[in-house]
Amino acid sequence: MQREELEKKVNEMLTTTELSCTEIGKMFGVSRQKVDSLKRKLQVPLGDKVEEFTKATGIKKVVEVVSDLVNKDCGCKKRKDELNSIDVPFLRLKVVREPTEADIDEIYSLISADFKTFDRPTRERIERMRSKIFNVRYSVLSCPSCGRIMNKRILELKRVFDAYTEPI
Repeated sequence: MQREELEKKVNEMLTTTELSCTEIGKMFGVSRQKVDSLKRKLQVPLGDKVEEFTKATGIKKVVEVVSDLVNKDCGCKKRKDELNSIDVPFLRLKVVREPTEADIDEIYSLISADFKTFDRPTRERIERMRSKIFNVRYSVLSCPSCGRIMNKRILELKRVFDAYTEPI
């Protein structure tokens, strides 16, 4: 199968089904990373999303009228191009090692728990899993009151879980 044809079929699967990148990759004999990169190409850039929002709310029309009245360019196109050049998707951490079934189970137990506080063993579990998946330095925060940081790290692991499991 030629590259363009493969990309077209994978893109079609990404937009019409709720299969995970891993499953689509297995169907076409390509890696999950390849499918994931195609999925990122399909995402609407930030500048286009801002433009859609301003059109939907009427802001764009008001800005165009005002800029016509004062005979000055509003700079919307330049701003849109600058925003489109930024890679924003959630300040993505790169998955270095695909999670095993045991890792997926551990991540599920972490993301499904309703933590009020984070005791030391829980912080260690989160940091150990994060280090294993993202290949970042393993360090446990010393204070149990760092809930915002721990919740952010659990959210990172949730994104991995969502990417490697079938939607329910």
